[in-house]
Amino acid sequence: MESSSRVVIYLTRHGKTILNTLDRVQGWADSPLTEEGALVAHDLGRGLKGTNFVAAYASDRGRAIETARIVMKESDNHHLKLEKLAEMREFGFGKFEGEYNQTVLKMVAKAHGFESIENYYDKTSENNSNIVIDTVHKMDETGMTENSAIFEKRLATGLDRILQDTQNRGGGEVLVVAHGMV
Repeated sequence: MESSSRVVIYLTRHGKTILNTLDRVQGWADSPLTEEGALVAHDLGRGLKGTNFVAAYASDRGRAIETARIVMKESDNHHLKLEKLAEMREFGFGKFEGEYNQTVLKMVAKAHGFESIENYYDKTSENNSNIVIDTVHKMDETGMTENSAIFEKRLATGLDRILQDTQNRGGGEVLVVAHGMV
């Protein structure tokens, strides 16, 4: 890659939401930012002031869009068009959306023969995120979840699009607001 088409991605997670505060699973389900979540987004934006982004992307979930708009405004990049990408969505938890995080994690641990998720994490060295994703996928009969391979492929497609679009513009710094498992 030529130096003129160099791409630097500033990847950040959305601000804290009501469902985060309640310790509930939040994938494709959406929840607004809390006051604290918005304040952190404002702080991030002010911290990025002077960074001249050539593009801004966000997951198509409201919490990521709201965070991105705050960061763009505070960093003086509000002139950019915010591109919303479904490919940058969080993992969809299907029937477990809105459930307590600990309830889902206990179910995952039990599916692998462990009494607690902590016990599972202590005894394994595997990629725990992929194990959680694949276990939730197997436990969800609704068909609304993805396995880890499909989730990773979707994210790679989104990142490839961001990279290609930015290289086609001549490179530069890009803001991307996504989610915790992304």
